[in-house]
Amino acid sequence: MVDAARARSEALEACRDINVLLVALTAFSAASRTREARAADSSARDLVVRSLTIVDEHGNRRILLTTKKDSAVLALFAEKGTMLADLAAAKDVAMLELSDEKGTPRATLGTEDGRPHLQLDDERGSLRADLAATKEGPVLLLYDRDEKGIWRAP
Repeated sequence: MVDAARARSEALEACRDINVLLVALTAFSAASRTREARAADSSARDLVVRSLTIVDEHGNRRILLTTKKDSAVLALFAEKGTMLADLAAAKDVAMLELSDEKGTPRATLGTEDGRPHLQLDDERGSLRADLAATKEGPVLLLYDRDEKGIWRAP
């Protein structure tokens, strides 16, 4: 789970630290008054950028797609800027993290060493449950508020 924690850290660092390139993707026609848009150049085939931020009509960042070092991140933000979901891939680790309205991670689905696992955190961000699939079979671990193991199956 060290690799998963490192992937989580790199994903959050990428979302916080990277300078974001804003790219104008559409040109507004006369229909822009009705909030409709059409492509600026329909002959364009590829858009190549290291980072892409999509904002809402108020300029608030809502989607971030970026790369940094050996990781790639797709992050989704609430209207007020709180990251609610991020999907990250780094080396041989993939992770989907879902956060609450305060930005506290609450659920993480990931792979590590080719094994899938699901972690559930409480409102403080403390690990409370971990479900993993191993070669030997499934493993379920439950933790108390201080992340001390209190139950395991098998």
